[in-house]
Amino acid sequence: MLKSVYNYRIEIYFLSLLSLLFGSIFFHQEVFHLYIIPILSIINISVGILLIPRKNVVYKFLIVIFLIALLTTLFEVFFTATKTIGYFKFSTYFLFYIIVTYEIILKVWKNKKVNKTVIIGLMSGYISLGFIALFLFLSIELANPNSFTGLTQTDNFIRFQIDELLYLSYISLMTIGFGDIVPVTPIAQKATILIGLLGQFYMVILTAIIVGKFLNQQKKTSE
Repeated sequence: MLKSVYNYRIEIYFLSLLSLLFGSIFFHQEVFHLYIIPILSIINISVGILLIPRKNVVYKFLIVIFLIALLTTLFEVFFTATKTIGYFKFSTYFLFYIIVTYEIILKVWKNKKVNKTVIIGLMSGYISLGFIALFLFLSIELANPNSFTGLTQTDNFIRFQIDELLYLSYISLMTIGFGDIVPVTPIAQKATILIGLLGQFYMVILTAIIVGKFLNQQKKTSE
């Protein structure tokens, strides 16, 4: 069982990302945010750790991140959520996605053969960039309220406009920009520019390199 999980770790990581992104479509909002997201997040981190070589120092660091995420999640589920716990939790997830996204991109970049794992890794890296954007925007809004106009005002700290900032993260990453949510402070505007650039760099550079490797691979196969 554990061996099967390890062999399909990138696929499970990818599916857990998709579940976090689109799970709210299939469940009641409160149920999804209070109970399902914590479970999916822990699964996501657990599988993300498996993407790192065990001998790597980063692996041990991610174990610590996992334990912190688990403890803060359990605290929020069984006790009243506080802003301090929320800050701590979001910082932990922010670090996790930065590290794992970097490791995924590095593996995709170095892999000489383009196969299913590389393609899923490429998609996972892009989706993970969106989560980095989410926690960046969330950190800015927590530190400087009203940095973004168009957000629904709510007293529910657990949800804290996460869905709306997640939406903003991906339309910024894809450089769509509908204008319904707008960064209005300098730091929010710079962060939005940064996410847009990262999305373009990812598509133009990394994706192009993978396509180039695939075409060379096909050429060698046909010779």
